[in-house]
Amino acid sequence: MFKNYLTIAWRSLIKDKTFTIINIAGLSVAFGVTILLSMVTFFELSYDNFHKNSDRIYEVYIEQQTVNGPEVGTSQPTPFAPALKAEAPDIEKITRVLQDGALVINGKKEFSLNAIWIDPDFFSMFTFPVKEGNVNNALQNLSSVVITKKTANKLFGGTDVVGKTLSILNDGKEKPFTVSAVIENIPTNSSMDFEIAIRFENNREYAKTLNVWDSQYHQVYAQLQNNFSEAQFNKNIQAFVKLHYQGAIENLKRDGAVANEKGKFIDLRLLPLRDVHFTSFRKGFADVDRTIPLLILGIAMLILFIACVNFINMSIAKSAQRLREIGMRKVLGANKKQLFFQFWFESLLVFLVSIAIGVLLSILFLGDFKTIFRTSVSFNIFTYPLISIGFISVMLFITFLVGGYPALLLTRLSTVQSLRGKLETSGKNRVRDVLIVVQFGIAILLITASLVIRSQVDFMRNKNLGYDKEQVISIPLNGKKNSYAALQLLKQELRVNPNVLGVSGANNNLGRGKDGSQSSSMVGFEYKRS
Repeated sequence: MFKNYLTIAWRSLIKDKTFTIINIAGLSVAFGVTILLSMVTFFELSYDNFHKNSDRIYEVYIEQQTVNGPEVGTSQPTPFAPALKAEAPDIEKITRVLQDGALVINGKKEFSLNAIWIDPDFFSMFTFPVKEGNVNNALQNLSSVVITKKTANKLFGGTDVVGKTLSILNDGKEKPFTVSAVIENIPTNSSMDFEIAIRFENNREYAKTLNVWDSQYHQVYAQLQNNFSEAQFNKNIQAFVKLHYQGAIENLKRDGAVANEKGKFIDLRLLPLRDVHFTSFRKGFADVDRTIPLLILGIAMLILFIACVNFINMSIAKSAQRLREIGMRKVLGANKKQLFFQFWFESLLVFLVSIAIGVLLSILFLGDFKTIFRTSVSFNIFTYPLISIGFISVMLFITFLVGGYPALLLTRLSTVQSLRGKLETSGKNRVRDVLIVVQFGIAILLITASLVIRSQVDFMRNKNLGYDKEQVISIPLNGKKNSYAALQLLKQELRVNPNVLGVSGANNNLGRGKDGSQSSSMVGFEYKRS
């Protein structure tokens, strides 16, 4: 029977090539765009979900009630993490995390790498697959480091490097370290991006801030015990706050700060690891916002909805030419079920071909899409079972619903009405009318939004930033020489060149560099043009 359905469906579609091509073209483009935009949403929502203990890992942050209102900070002092683990029984593991650059030297090779200074619990808390060595005890020695597969190839030309040595420039001095493990490259959907991991005690701020509680410069992540919740932590942590922040609380009271609704001036809170990527602290509290990825998914669904509505309307309009065929089938004994599956099978065939072409289009344009939208999405996102099952289920549901509605409408016609060859439309096509209005409404909305976004992008591209981007060159300093001395030397050497109009220095690059470096700041500054 299915072979018969397929044969008749194929003949019907081939008979009217124009109708078929228009439907397939519209649906293919819609599916292609939907796949690409959905990948962005799934990628964003998948941040840090690959860690096995992600549901028990939290970033610890502090909330203070100042004279100017609540302020939130994620930076903690050096003694904070050891004291918290010793005094809070609900914490199973804890690690300090400091992300910064490091100059790594291997013979004549020098590389500025993204480094992370951490405690030994780090790799037992976070799931980073191991390539070589045993990562669980890789940082038990202060002079051990863990590097990624990419870093191993860059420094040594291979990944079989456990036991080999390298040097790291730390506070102006080269210090030798031994590679204790090699891990796979950090996933692009990770909030932590690093190429080399070093024990926290080796960072240059550690020794001078070992017992200092008012010097915050790193993050702290804690993993709670299985039976403990965030609410229990907030309840049990009050003694810790009173012990270590009493002086700060007294200063806040002295300055005229007002306590929060719970009567607290300083409070320690936990931010779930899965919310870290979506959290902003600019409003004085942890604002978790997933609006952007969900908005992108909504736009994808609207585009697909427009294509599906167009398919329904064209199928209904085309159905008037097949009324006598339906009437003859009913006269010859075909029942509603058989007619439904016949017409639905034709729609199913169109949808399957459109989905296949849509997938091909998304593959062809993925590279350009990633470049334009500055994203690292890939089809690997569909290796997550939940995402794959959900995506396939949505596609099947759309195929059944959109393809089934015209088929159901045709099979409900009586035999006499079908043999007349006229489709009575008065008063019986409110659904179609509503769909047309909604379709045009959504199209107008998307077109208007696209024009606004285009204007905004043009503004950002052409805005006068106060300097000629094409004539300014940024030269990074690797730290081997004193930065101020190196800057003075560059000024002396370059100013004698008549082609150089001026030389200056900055702590960060302005914008995005061709070497991959980038920086941005929410802090303004004043300058005097010289």
